[in-house]
Amino acid sequence: MLSLEKQKEALKIYKKSLQKLYEDINKAYQLGRKPETDLLKVQYRLEEAEANLQEIENNINSLKSAMISLVGKKIDMSFLEEIKEPSEIPKIKNVENLKKIQKINLSSVIAKKNIDIAKGLYLPRIYLNSQIQRNMGNSEYKDLWFIGFTINYNLFDFGNRKNQYIKAKLEKEKILYQKQENILKLKSDINKALNDIKSAIAKLNASKKQLLYAKKVEEAEKIKYEEGVSDLYNYLYAKAQKFMAESYYYQAFYNREIAIAYLTYLLEEIEK
Repeated sequence: MLSLEKQKEALKIYKKSLQKLYEDINKAYQLGRKPETDLLKVQYRLEEAEANLQEIENNINSLKSAMISLVGKKIDMSFLEEIKEPSEIPKIKNVENLKKIQKINLSSVIAKKNIDIAKGLYLPRIYLNSQIQRNMGNSEYKDLWFIGFTINYNLFDFGNRKNQYIKAKLEKEKILYQKQENILKLKSDINKALNDIKSAIAKLNASKKQLLYAKKVEEAEKIKYEEGVSDLYNYLYAKAQKFMAESYYYQAFYNREIAIAYLTYLLEEIEK
């Protein structure tokens, strides 16, 4: 969204500069210093810029509609602020320390306890019974204690204990498999996110250089046109190239931010 907004802002500036150029050429045309074809060339570029501006606005509205459809309600976009400084790349953590894996570890501990419980079903059950009885004889009371042990062992249970033990073992194996699967996927996703960041940084650096070059070319073509040593087409082309370079720069900048935000999410430093 922010990338589209910045491209929209750059396009408005580009359109405004074309309008200023059209006004300057029109004055020169009225004085007979510039041909009418120059006016038509600028007018064509203005209409093209207006169409592109409308396309970006449509894309922004479509994105807003998609977000509303996704969450089921209108979203307040006022919290979105322009990112002026590049975000820092988060430090890579040990995957084993991530909450997602720690939760699986907890499930593994519970599964192991369930196995121990299932094993315990094979052990006999021992019950301790005790009671006290007071007898009276020769005008005296005498306490008598009775202590007994009862052992209960189920010789046959139609395979119920075995089934519970097998079920508990399978559950533990399933959790261990899920853990390994999640670790491998997280490592793969983190590695891909790091590569995406590197690619985004490379594109950002390249687009920054292209933008600086495009600005110099536009200024040179402007001087050449005003001095009458170059055609208006070259100047208009240079202006368009500068706008495209600026647009690519903003796109590359926010692509880098998106890549960093995704890595930060993978490392559980921000909520989904």
